[in-house]
Amino acid sequence: MKEIPLNSVNIAGAAAGRALPSNTPDWVETLHFTFAKGPEEKLVLDGGEKLGPVTLACGTYGKLNAQKSNAILICHALSGDAHAAGYSAGIRKSGWWDTSIGPGKAFDTASLSSVPT
Repeated sequence: MKEIPLNSVNIAGAAAGRALPSNTPDWVETLHFTFAKGPEEKLVLDGGEKLGPVTLACGTYGKLNAQKSNAILICHALSGDAHAAGYSAGIRKSGWWDTSIGPGKAFDTASLSSVPT
């Protein structure tokens, strides 16, 4: 698992080797970050229980503009993972929203920066 700092967001890069269809977002690397690691950082729930550490996974598609106004968060709901579109090393299928995320698709990566979690 690749760990990234909470304050950094990396755009997934192309992996060497496989050719992809032109409307596919590219090779995607799943990134992970962990919060609520220490006793004082635990996430306190409504019932008083404390949760942590918590590790989140995400991928990024498209580029964030200078104003940071083109980002959208896509929650995975029922898929169980952050692999939303394109292809990733070690995963033999395209992402769960591959028909919707990419160049010219509903979530157009030419103008939007999408972050599925």
